[in-house]
Amino acid sequence: MASIIGVSEETVEQLEQLQKEESALRQKRINLLYPEKSPY
Repeated sequence: MASIIGVSEETVEQLEQLQKEESALRQKRINLLYPEKSPY
């Protein structure tokens, strides 16, 4: 799949890891702002 769009498999893995880290950071931020329950 990565070769179809012209990037290395390593780059795809790095992007996937970055997405996971950003998602975890977003969840941490939501938990700090809304400790009882997220309004979303």
